Formats: sequence, C-alpha cells, structure tokens
Amino acid sequence: QPSGNLGHAYAVAGRVDDARWLLRHFETRYDRQGSGAGAIAQIYVGLGEHDRAFEWLARQVDTGAPTTLRVAEIWDPLRRDPRFQDLLAKLDGRRELER
Repeated sequence: QPSGNLGHAYAVAGRVDDARWLLRHFETRYDRQGSGAGAIAQIYVGLGEHDRAFEWLARQVDTGAPTTLRVAEIWDPLRRDPRFQDLLAKLDGRRELER
C-alpha cells in the first residue's frame, strides 16, 4: 500500500522518480476522492519543495482531517517557517470552535 511516508523516504533517499510517481498517484486520488493531502505534503517535504508542502498542508487543515503536525518528525524541516505556526494556530482555533 503506497503511503506518504514511503514517498518521503524515496525522496530523501534520492529515488526522486519513485517519489514523483507516488506524488502523481496521490494527486490523482486527491482529485477523485478529496483525501490524502497530508501524504502529498509529506512527499513534497522529502523533495525539499516546502512551498508546495505548505499548500497541501493547508488543504489538510482546511478539511478538518486529522494531522500529525504537532508530533511527527517528518514536519521538522517546516517548523521554523511562520506558515507552520499559522497552521497550528488554525488547528487550535478549530478545536476551540468544536468545544
């Protein structure tokens, strides 16, 4: 079963063609089903394409889907970017609204 973790691993191991193949797979699935934005973001992080990763993370947060932003090491390369803090604030705001 393909995953964002696998695509990320391919990217950081230099298997860029394999990572991009998985990226196309997940983007096609997202177009059809509207799910998997987090997996796509993971692959973009592995490829070092942080702007694209943030685009997909924003989609993930906007859908209200569960996210590992606070705990998963995969997001460490993004943590110092102000956009990451904005995403966390958006998650916190959503949590407050749900109470």
